[in-house]
Amino acid sequence: MINPQLAFAPSYARARVLFLEGAAAAGMAIRSHDHPLPGRDGEALAMDVALDGPADASRLLIVSSACHGVEGFCGSGVQVFAAHDAQWREHARAAGVSVLYIHALNPHGFSHLRRVTEPAPATFDTVLEMARRAEMAEFDRARPLWETTL
Repeated sequence: MINPQLAFAPSYARARVLFLEGAAAAGMAIRSHDHPLPGRDGEALAMDVALDGPADASRLLIVSSACHGVEGFCGSGVQVFAAHDAQWREHARAAGVSVLYIHALNPHGFSHLRRVTEPAPATFDTVLEMARRAEMAEFDRARPLWETTL
């Protein structure tokens, strides 16, 4: 087990490293799905998936992070801590539960500190247009992270 404070990262890039290192150290099967755009600091972005336990387990627990992006710091920290917690991992295995960790469902939002949703009835084109507008805006560190676009 690691100190909980060490599981939480100050950036997407560091969070990804901590997650991949923790999953690898635990012997989890890892797959990465690259994102086509770069991160805020030019880093490569990806959604990383790690399976702890047999793929054919009768029960599966899914633990995801960064569904909307910016809240990925908290979820990633929980995932990193769990990967290092041998007692938790053994308890899940003993109960016949495999755990699927999905790290950074929205790596772009995680890295760029953005949380975005397009109102219904959204199409793929409207989401792309919203993303284009958001990406054209310069990131202002003086503004709060909870910026809303109506």
